[in-house]
Amino acid sequence: MHWQADLVALVSAALFVLALKLGLQIHGGISPFAAALIAGIAYVNLVALHILLRPRASRQAPALKATPRRRPRPAQQSVQPVTLPQPENAAPDVESRPAPQPSVSRISVAVTNNRPLQPQENGFEHLQSLVAELARITPGPKAATPDPDAVQAETATAWAQYAATRAMRTNVISAQPNARQGTGGTEVSAFALELSDALSFDRLTIYLEPIQQIEFDRPRHYEVSVRFKDAAGLEMAHDRVMAAAREAGMLARVDAAILPRAARIAQHFQLRGRDTEILSHVHGDSLPDQQFRAEVTAATIAADGAALVLSFDQSDVRNFGPIHWDILNTIAEMGLTFAIESVTDLDMDFEMLKARGFNFVKLDADVLIEGLPAAGGIIASADVCRHFSTAGLGLIVNHIDDEHALARILGFGVLFGQGALFGSKRAVRADILTSASAASAA
Repeated sequence: MHWQADLVALVSAALFVLALKLGLQIHGGISPFAAALIAGIAYVNLVALHILLRPRASRQAPALKATPRRRPRPAQQSVQPVTLPQPENAAPDVESRPAPQPSVSRISVAVTNNRPLQPQENGFEHLQSLVAELARITPGPKAATPDPDAVQAETATAWAQYAATRAMRTNVISAQPNARQGTGGTEVSAFALELSDALSFDRLTIYLEPIQQIEFDRPRHYEVSVRFKDAAGLEMAHDRVMAAAREAGMLARVDAAILPRAARIAQHFQLRGRDTEILSHVHGDSLPDQQFRAEVTAATIAADGAALVLSFDQSDVRNFGPIHWDILNTIAEMGLTFAIESVTDLDMDFEMLKARGFNFVKLDADVLIEGLPAAGGIIASADVCRHFSTAGLGLIVNHIDDEHALARILGFGVLFGQGALFGSKRAVRADILTSASAASAA
C-alpha cells in the first residue's frame, strides 16, 4: 500500500506545481520559462520532502511503543520524560519510554505557521498538509481569483491599468540589470546609468515641433520628442542619450516613456476639435519588447481614438521580419497609424506600406532637392512627390530652415514642411499632460 500512497502523493504534487506555474504566469506576470523553472524547483522539493519524511519500516517488537508528539519548549525549560498510556493491544510487560531525542543528522522541516512536521504522520497526509501550506503562502491563483476568461472580459480601462501595473513591475525588477549591462553583457558608462535614473524618476521634458501645411501656411500636425535631464536638472545631449540607450539596451524604455505622453497630447488636441496627428518616433528594436507593447496598448486606450502616429526610420523598416509585421498589424487593428522617416531611396514597396497602415513619408529637404536613387537611377524631385502621392502617402519635408529652402521645394507638390522656418521645438506644459489624462479617466 505504500507505493499507492506514494503515487497519489506525487500526482497531487504535480497538480499543485501545474497550478503554481499557471498562477505565476497569468497573475504574477512572470514569463512562461521562469514560471516553469519555479514550478519545477517546487516539485523537486516536494518529492524530496516526501521521500525524506515518509514512514520507515519499524524494527520494534510486535507490541507497540507509544512515541509522544513533542512540542517546542522554551530554552530555559528542562525536558521531562513523558509517559503515555499503553495501547489496548500492548503487552502488559512493555513499558512506555520517554520520547527519544532527535539526532543531529535528522533534518527538521517546519512551515511558516511554526507547526513542526511530524515524521510519524502518514506520508500522503503529510504531503497534503505541506501542499496546502505552500499553496497558502505562494502567490498564485486562489479560490477568489477570477479565471483568465473573466480577466479578458474586463473593460478596456481595466486592461490598461493591468498592463501599466505589469509594465511598472517589470521596470522595477529589470531596471538595475539593464542599466548596468549592455546588450553584449559588458559594463556600460556612467552616462547610461544616469539615463536609467532619469527614466526611473521621470526626469524629462516633452517637446512639440509643428508640421506646417504649406498650402494654407498653418500648423497641421505635430511631432513629439523627449529630452532627459541629469540629477542637476540639466538636459543631457540627445545624441549621447540615444547612443547610451542603444549600448545599454534601453531603447524600448526610452520609447515607452514617450508613448503615454504623446497619447495625452493627441487627446488634448482632439478634445479641442483639432484634426491633428501626433507623430512619435519609435525604434524598430522596441517592437518585440513586452514592456513596450504593453505601453502601446495603454497609450492606445488613453488616446481614445485620437490620431497617434508611430514613426520608424527607413533603415528599421527595411530590416523588419515577420514578427515585426505581425506586431504592426496588431497595433494597426487598435487604431494607430505609422510613418516612415529618414527616407534616402525609393528601393521599397511604398504601396505595401500604405496597405500596412503607413500614412506619411518624411525626408530631408536636401535629399528631395538632389533626387532619390532607385533601381533605374536618380528620380527627380517632382517625380518623387508624384510617386508618394500615387502610393497614397503624405510627404513631409524636414529641415526647411529658411525661405531659400522653401522656395526650392515649392512646385514639387510637397504637402507638409517641418523645420526652423515654421517654428522650433517648444516644451509642452505640464498641465496639458495631466489634464488630458484626467479627462480620459472621467
